[in-house]
Amino acid sequence: MHIPESACANVIKSIDDIMKSDFNDYVKVKAIWGSILGYQSVVLGHMAMGRIGNKVFAGPFRGMELIEDIYTTLFTPNLLGTYEWEIHDDLEKAIAKPYKHVINIGCAYGYYAVGLAMRMPNATIHAYDTDEKCRTQCKKMAELNGVADRIIIGEEFMGENFAKFADEETLVFMDIEGAEREVFINSSGRV
Repeated sequence: MHIPESACANVIKSIDDIMKSDFNDYVKVKAIWGSILGYQSVVLGHMAMGRIGNKVFAGPFRGMELIEDIYTTLFTPNLLGTYEWEIHDDLEKAIAKPYKHVINIGCAYGYYAVGLAMRMPNATIHAYDTDEKCRTQCKKMAELNGVADRIIIGEEFMGENFAKFADEETLVFMDIEGAEREVFINSSGRV
């Protein structure tokens, strides 16, 4: 099991930060318990990886190799292939269509960008994230899985960028923590 030493320091720091907060004791206990459960999930992910390796075990992106950078996150559902299982049927329908481009806004470490590139060999994936660390991780994932030549990684996706894809079959896959509406409003002045 590979858990970096920094993870222990992070656990102690997060608990210390919670304890120093102005929250009441009930909120502090819930927050600490939530952190502990999160770390438990990381350990379970490492145990699963010891048995099945570091490739996605099932689901639409079965066989995709995961980068080591995420091994201190809650990566178990990604590894098992159950991550966001409720959209798997819709993903399969989208994958079956001959999209020329996929725009992945909020690509994070590249789970969807790389997975879609692997499953849609005729599409170019345009992966965007405002976090530099995420863009670097997405690039690593793409290289590890042999699809870096079809993934274009960018910073912030502006709504007006949709115009570049107006005449092409394009799939938009977006998860930007509630700011999706702003992107669409900025693309046309309305939703």
